[in-house]
Amino acid sequence: MQFVDNYDPQNAEIGSTVAYKNALGINPDAYNTYLNSVVNSNRGTLIITPTTLRTRISLNPGDRLIIRAEGSIKLGAFAGYGGPDGIDGFAAYSLASNIRHGSLIYVIGNADWQFAGSSKTITASKSGSLLMTVNDKQVDDDEGQFIVNYEIIRSTDGATTSPTPAPSVAASPVRATPVIEQNTNQPYNAPPSRPANSARNVDRSQLLYSGAANRFVNERAIGGKLYLYPDRLEFRSYLFKTLIDEQTILLDQIEQVEFYNPMDIFQNGLIVKTTDGKRQKFVVYGRDRWREEIYKLK
Repeated sequence: MQFVDNYDPQNAEIGSTVAYKNALGINPDAYNTYLNSVVNSNRGTLIITPTTLRTRISLNPGDRLIIRAEGSIKLGAFAGYGGPDGIDGFAAYSLASNIRHGSLIYVIGNADWQFAGSSKTITASKSGSLLMTVNDKQVDDDEGQFIVNYEIIRSTDGATTSPTPAPSVAASPVRATPVIEQNTNQPYNAPPSRPANSARNVDRSQLLYSGAANRFVNERAIGGKLYLYPDRLEFRSYLFKTLIDEQTILLDQIEQVEFYNPMDIFQNGLIVKTTDGKRQKFVVYGRDRWREEIYKLK
């Protein structure tokens, strides 16, 4: 098994996000370029970063959006880390000062920002495009992402009117350029869903390490958890207690393990190349620990 640490100090690929640090003097247009392959799907996973993200999901009156969010974001040099529910204080640095700083927030169409947090069921009162972001307007030194699993229950009385445009975010020194979206035409075919209790139980007696991770299929991120055993890697993703994605890679079939992402960012890339020529791409949390545990099996 070959190991590679691949670093480029100018460019860090974080999940489905191409992130540039303004501190390096990179083109600010590139800094605000983000990828999201979800196009109005009724079920899936969103990667929400500190820079505004248009989800390209549209809702009609009566549609219900159910979200479950996790992850952690470093909110600048002084505020520390926060999850989707946000942290107290720092209202002056928030996009919506009446909502907890650094929390996951959303808006549908032209309206005010609303709190989403780690768990929420949202009922659309009007047609509009869904916008989700982090409640922070000083994002230059922010790092991290929220993983948002969602499901939309469409109203049977839903109108077919065109959604209203999502609002623009007020300009600030670190939001000088708009978000540029890059579409992908590669479809994602999810495996058949099955109840969680039908899945194979995780043998924790042999578990060496595990942690939150994303797996990428056709450049779409699937949030879940990665498990390391003496003989295999396993990835599992659940949506509302239903197993929606599972991948097992036997260690004796791994030809190369490649770690990437510079700048000490805590989401880190992991590419597993197998002997059949296939590549499995993940983002793991805590690259150093994953590298240490995998190296032990070399």
